Amino acid sequence: MGSSCSKLRSVDVVEGQRPVRKVSVKNGRQPTPPRRHRQLAAEQHCPNNSPSQDSTTKIQQTDGEEDTQEQVEAAVHGESKETTDVTNVEQKKEQTSPNNEHAENTVAELQETIGEHDDQRQADVHDDSKETTDVTTVEQKKERNIPNNEGNKDTVVELQETIGEQDDHPQAEIHEDSKEIADATAVEQKKEQTTPDSDPCKDTATELKETIGEQGDQGQAEVHEESKETTDVTAVEQKKEQTTPDSEPWKDNATELQETIGEQGDQGQEEVHGDLADPSVQNNEGASTTIMEQKTPKPRTKKDLIPDLEVFKDLDERAVQAPEGHATIKDLVLYLIETAETPLEKARVLFRWVTSHIQYAVDSYVTGSFKSQSTAPAAVFQQRMSVCQGYSDLYKEMCSLADVKCVTISGRSKGGSYQVGDKFGPNSDHAWNAVEIDGRWYLLDCTWAAGNTHLQKRTFEFEYNEHYFFTDPEVFVTDHHPMDNKWQLLEELVPLNIFENQAHFESSFFNLGLLPKFLSPTMSPVCTQNGEATISIKIPEPMTFKYDIYPYEGGCSQNENVLLEIVDNVAMFQVAPAQKGKFLLQIYGKKRCPATRKLSLSQICSYVVDSAGPMPGHVAFPRLETSTWGPGPWLLDGFISDVSHPKAIVTLPEGEAKIELNSVKPLQYMCNMKEDGLKWSNYAIAQVNDLTASVYVRAPKTGQFTLTIWVKEEGDKTYSKSMYYLLKCNKCKTDASPYPKKYNSRCLLYEPLDGRLAGNRRIHFRVVCPNSEKVVVIANGKWQQLVRNANDSWEGDADTGEQGKILSVSRKKPGEKQYWTLLEYEVVA
Repeated sequence: MGSSCSKLRSVDVVEGQRPVRKVSVKNGRQPTPPRRHRQLAAEQHCPNNSPSQDSTTKIQQTDGEEDTQEQVEAAVHGESKETTDVTNVEQKKEQTSPNNEHAENTVAELQETIGEHDDQRQADVHDDSKETTDVTTVEQKKERNIPNNEGNKDTVVELQETIGEQDDHPQAEIHEDSKEIADATAVEQKKEQTTPDSDPCKDTATELKETIGEQGDQGQAEVHEESKETTDVTAVEQKKEQTTPDSEPWKDNATELQETIGEQGDQGQEEVHGDLADPSVQNNEGASTTIMEQKTPKPRTKKDLIPDLEVFKDLDERAVQAPEGHATIKDLVLYLIETAETPLEKARVLFRWVTSHIQYAVDSYVTGSFKSQSTAPAAVFQQRMSVCQGYSDLYKEMCSLADVKCVTISGRSKGGSYQVGDKFGPNSDHAWNAVEIDGRWYLLDCTWAAGNTHLQKRTFEFEYNEHYFFTDPEVFVTDHHPMDNKWQLLEELVPLNIFENQAHFESSFFNLGLLPKFLSPTMSPVCTQNGEATISIKIPEPMTFKYDIYPYEGGCSQNENVLLEIVDNVAMFQVAPAQKGKFLLQIYGKKRCPATRKLSLSQICSYVVDSAGPMPGHVAFPRLETSTWGPGPWLLDGFISDVSHPKAIVTLPEGEAKIELNSVKPLQYMCNMKEDGLKWSNYAIAQVNDLTASVYVRAPKTGQFTLTIWVKEEGDKTYSKSMYYLLKCNKCKTDASPYPKKYNSRCLLYEPLDGRLAGNRRIHFRVVCPNSEKVVVIANGKWQQLVRNANDSWEGDADTGEQGKILSVSRKKPGEKQYWTLLEYEVVA
């Protein structure tokens, strides 16, 4: 269904509930009802515009036509009157002629006819060449503005019949040149059918012009000097035409072309005067849009056009701080552009004034009363409040007064009431603008750049969003789909069904430097396979992410069914819903740096996840204090340089594993292991050797466990950083022993690693403990000293003593009398 014009900007997250959404002004014309009651009906307040009517532009004749009539009639042997009659009949017949699917076959026949006509008239058309060249020049000018139109095939057929009757006279023979032209045309037609992205209508018209030009060339004994002058004039007109965005509909051009050729046959040397009209095409939903030229230069990227936004600093301040009291829009515009030197600067200062002075009419939008309010520029200027149509039309009017070419565009948008997965109706629901700078068109949206709305509170807050000024077309089309596809400004157009089924991107997504191509997949819904689906985002710099997942039709969050990890600069969201159905996945993000540490995360994109159901034995992921699993954040921060297990899920094939981390500076480690909140003491132990930390894990039973690793730097009092691994064990030892209880992170234990020792046994001990004078094993009150080796390790054999007791390994520092406990073992039977 169609969305309205406000768009989600940020959210207030309440644990276990869908967030209350603050909406950026992506305003629409009609509020969308609750999801279960939404329909695809068109918005009632926006009248449909009927298709633009083709205006017939007549080619005016000079007063000197009557003076030359007798000369022309003598030259063409009385044929002009009959030809004029036939042309009039054919023009009348053209209005009722049905569509003809065989327009492509007409050009070859048309050329042969013209060639035959040339042969008969060669002796008499010396003076005709100038007029033919003039006509051809006019038609070449018009053809550049011919947009695609299915109806032009009919026009070509009728044009053929007109010319055919005009030149329907006996001939002595058909020149070989005509046959060669027809053969060349046939080759071009075949080539045309196999050329991608070609416009058959434009190609056919081009061939027609070339044929008419050949008619004049072949029928002359010499080229008059006047032809050169005509060519010069044509060059000036063509250069002028390149800066004109308007073009006529094809039907108008075809009609004029018929009249021109008819007059050429009837009058021979009449001059053609008058400029061609450039009417505007009224776009759907009341937004007036001027048709662009077919050969409009490809838009430059915003970064290419504006490398540094600081160049607008003074203009932006002038717009935002503009004094009130200007009586008219014109007075205001003259004030604003006083210091603007280029069309770009004018477009910018006017944009910043609109986005900082026109409030969004939230109350009118919610109640629907805006339908009866005027969105005319003068009314919006006076009230300082409107919806999207008013924003767009006011900006267009201001640009017009500043001599900046601007159009209002209407279309479908992913506004505030839009939710990923919604379908759109037949009508538009939003309005925005495009401006022309140096022959190129750029897209912008005053409404969505102005600020945020809170629909429940019916409030609006100005908060400028730079994203919607001169947005790159491939980005703009992710949430704006114009009714007229040419305003996508893309070489490869995005169909409506692709627009509907894409993931939903917020402006904050692009503000982070992300692009849709960084996502996999980019389309929604995402279907699960074997109970799971994975969504990944390539990140160009360190970022932090969060997520929420809800049943699509509403309900509490089920975040325990999502696991987020960052591996090789790719954020991966593994989604494993607990039941069959559709779910809404919302992803939040921000840059990961000290400057953003206290900033909240903004929603950046959302998906629909279509679950076919969980796999047998489905188990939810453990909940975390943070949202990201694995060592990814530490690697992004440069806190560690390498790790043996970069992925968050670690499988314990025999119930044990060893995870190694290499740091860039000396660190102290601590770790533990939990299962559903239950702590399994001493089943994980960390040992440090220089810059390498080894974390040993051992599963007490089958199942999945959360391993937490804390770290602190030298001199820190607390362990401030943490990372999380998900351990999965399908097979483990019976009565697996924990590790010994450890009190000193610098103590490196080689043996024994089992924390449970059999009683009355003699066991070999080996430890490394720097800065120690003595190391002893104490069991049942018996002190047994270990021997120091050359590599600063301590080792020796010791008795374990009676069961039920605690055996400890202690050390004494140089110059001290007290012993400090390093390790503790449990003595069992």
